[in-house]
Amino acid sequence: MDETTTRLTLTDGRHLAYAEYGDPAGNPVFFFHGIPGSRLFHPLDEVTRKVGVRLICTDRPGAGLSTYQPKRCIRDWTRDVSELADEFGLERFHVAGHSGGGPYALACAHDLPGRVRAAAVISGAGLVDSKETLESMTPLNRLAFSLGRHLPWALWRLLTWYF
Repeated sequence: MDETTTRLTLTDGRHLAYAEYGDPAGNPVFFFHGIPGSRLFHPLDEVTRKVGVRLICTDRPGAGLSTYQPKRCIRDWTRDVSELADEFGLERFHVAGHSGGGPYALACAHDLPGRVRAAAVISGAGLVDSKETLESMTPLNRLAFSLGRHLPWALWRLLTWYF
């Protein structure tokens, strides 16, 4: 399956961008990118096809082509994923998150126990609120998390330009 980006209009009017890879008839897996990232970050298409996976990669709100949602929290993501799964007619599915996408996979597993068959976190990012965690980061990462907390749009524009 070639990458084709689609945008779903959610019930609140925002758009959620996603792309599909792998086997269209395979086991559905929602894959959540890290930070920075987008729906374009995914394993090789031939690998997902070979293992029988229908990989659905999403842009979280404010990333890629998905509409920014002010004052959102990680658990707001589960409503977006539920709407996308409903659009596909998927009652049950798997979720996986890479790096900064890991907490989003865990939120789906927690909030959607009747729908999420399994969750995987790959090189997951943890909480960065503690003083000790921030002190152990490189100066560049500390700056990025500070910008993200106080000026999220400035951080996304900087990361988009840099990467």
